[in-house]
Amino acid sequence: MASADPEIASIAASIAANEAIARLDDAGRKARTAPATAGRLQRYLNDVDPDGTMSDIERITAAKAAMAADMARLSLLGVKARKKKAEPVGVGAHGS
Repeated sequence: MASADPEIASIAASIAANEAIARLDDAGRKARTAPATAGRLQRYLNDVDPDGTMSDIERITAAKAAMAADMARLSLLGVKARKKKAEPVGVGAHGS
């Protein structure tokens, strides 16, 4: 049964997708995730070289660097959120 709570529904869908991918062999996993991987790379390629003036090697190198920066940024946000969640109540309030 689907949840009316969008956050719970999203997590449940993520669990189902990951379980389905876990049952696939390596070739199946690559085939299943290839469209998303290609789309993500294309987004970064477009971001780093919207006019298409870079060489292919430069574009790919820059796109991979931009993607790595975004992944590091997400990691940092996760670390900050976990630290904030672990903070005792009242600590950090009022600029202390």
